Amino acid sequence: MENGYKEGDTNLTYLYADTEKGLVYTNRKEFRDYGKLSENLEKIRTMGKYAVIEPELKDFDSNIEGIDAAEWRDEIKYSGGKEKGFVYAVSVDTEYPIKDAIYLEAQQYEKNSPLVRGVLILGVTSVFLLAVILIWLTAVAGRNGQSQEICLNWFDKWKTEPAAAAVVLMWAIPVFLFGIRTDLSGSVSSISNLAYQRIDYMYIFPSDTLVSGGIIAVYTCAMFLTGYLSLVRRIKAKTLWKNSLFRSGICFAKRVFTSIHAVWKAVVVFTIFVLVHWITVFSNNNVYALVLMLAGELAVFIYMVRQAVGRQKIVVGVDKIAGGQVDYKISLDGMGDEQRSIAEKINSIGQGLDAALEESIKSERLKTDLITNVSHDIKTPLTSIINYVTLLKQEKFDDPKIIRYLDILDEKSQRLKTLTEDVVEASKVSSGNITLEFMNINLVEIIQQTSGEFEEKFTANELSEVMSLPEHEVIIRADGRRLWRVLANIYNNAAKYAMKGTRVYADLYTIGDAAVFSLKNISNQPLNISADELTERFIRGDISRGTEGSGLGLSIAKTLTEMQGGNFELYLDGDLFRVTITFPQVHS
Repeated sequence: MENGYKEGDTNLTYLYADTEKGLVYTNRKEFRDYGKLSENLEKIRTMGKYAVIEPELKDFDSNIEGIDAAEWRDEIKYSGGKEKGFVYAVSVDTEYPIKDAIYLEAQQYEKNSPLVRGVLILGVTSVFLLAVILIWLTAVAGRNGQSQEICLNWFDKWKTEPAAAAVVLMWAIPVFLFGIRTDLSGSVSSISNLAYQRIDYMYIFPSDTLVSGGIIAVYTCAMFLTGYLSLVRRIKAKTLWKNSLFRSGICFAKRVFTSIHAVWKAVVVFTIFVLVHWITVFSNNNVYALVLMLAGELAVFIYMVRQAVGRQKIVVGVDKIAGGQVDYKISLDGMGDEQRSIAEKINSIGQGLDAALEESIKSERLKTDLITNVSHDIKTPLTSIINYVTLLKQEKFDDPKIIRYLDILDEKSQRLKTLTEDVVEASKVSSGNITLEFMNINLVEIIQQTSGEFEEKFTANELSEVMSLPEHEVIIRADGRRLWRVLANIYNNAAKYAMKGTRVYADLYTIGDAAVFSLKNISNQPLNISADELTERFIRGDISRGTEGSGLGLSIAKTLTEMQGGNFELYLDGDLFRVTITFPQVHS
């Protein structure tokens, strides 16, 4: 102790006297005479700030205001090795004749003490502002100004208890590693503490302590706000309890209890497994217990493998049946009673679906045959009607009424013929009862041919076509006759329903390995229908059905396109109508 507080190097004076042995420990030579103990204590009392401690509190003496006599007495009593028979005195010469650490800190105190009032005012103001900001943050937490709903971030979606633990650990670990330790007991561990931590002026901390303390304070506030605002958002969104692990545990236990008839086997296996392991733990490595544990582990392993294999078989079977293989059967080998029952029921579902599918195919085939037969029966007399109308129109009738009647008969019979052909074509396409003959086709050439065939019809309806085709060939693999039918239906739809006096845009371009053709026009009627509905059979954009058409053209075009490996899309935007077909290119 004297090495740290040698006489002449410090303003601190200490004296510890063992009254039973008559010994004195001090850093002042003049106070080492035990016979002059009382005189020396009086001298210490005149040296500035002092404290004289004896075993009894009634003998305690000090001129330091606000001092805790019991704390000082107990510190000396239990750290000095004697509970009785001692006198301890310490003083600091407040004239500071020696420029030691106590002197420097006293100077610092004198310099900073006038600022205490301002600091206190600033501190109170800061606390008030902090409270206001905290209230404001609480009010706006979870709001983004664009929605009335509470917005949760990724951290708010964590379970409540792990989130709280994460915030505490994120605060505690860095603080611990930073090395800041606070003396919560307030005890005096050295003469130095007695000298300048408990004298009349304020606690003076080194600058590095203040800086590190400030860093820790800022970090603590940040962690507090992180946890607090997350808590507020959870409360507002009503997820604090809903997203709690404790609640999840209660719900899990409730599910187990309500489904005990389904999970009792798993519960029994788990209970036996746990009991075997605890028996092994408390058996002090008994051989029989170890064998029992290994047998239990092997049994559980076999059970889990069988369950996993059975579950995988069921998953594969469900995927197969969902993918269209309704005749797929799940193998029942090696399955337990419960999984076997499930697999058998799934197999029964597959059988039911297979039967329903066969019945549906049979029904569709009957419909197709019916439509074909009826269309054929209609087509025979219709052909006769068309032929006789043609012969009649070759006669020289003078009566304009007869001529007009013949024109109407010709127009309606031709329309009925087209409708009959469309119905038969749609029936064949929907049932897949057509044969495709694929070949390499120059899409540029077939579009130009189709455009030429509809030029007269476009002109009659005051439509002008704007074509944008590449100069090079664009080769695709398709059935030429069916592809022409697709393009004809698209062009015919534009000729029927495009607004008179407008332009029809036909564009062909390539994107990567795909050839894309689009035809767009402005509709003559409002399109109060979705694109998907327009491609259904017998659906027309003309609700009043004031124009010719069967409502089958786009449906046939879409089905034929997809059968040839292409993609058919409709796009509607107000009165804008666009058809886009896409085929893979064939590179020579």
